[in-house]
Amino acid sequence: MFKTTRITEGVRLQLRAEGFNLFNRSEFSSPVTNFDSPNFGRIQSTNIFNRQFQFGAKLLF
Repeated sequence: MFKTTRITEGVRLQLRAEGFNLFNRSEFSSPVTNFDSPNFGRIQSTNIFNRQFQFGAKLLF
């Protein structure tokens, strides 16, 4: 999401906000497939990081 605001005739300011994984849902990785492992069939990690936001500003002239 972004908004551009005119400061002067030739100068604009663009404000930007972005969010990733907004609902903080987990995406699990594949289970262990090695038959000899005591963790066979277990899912031991996730593929997605936690909720993240980033903000930015850009001066256009």
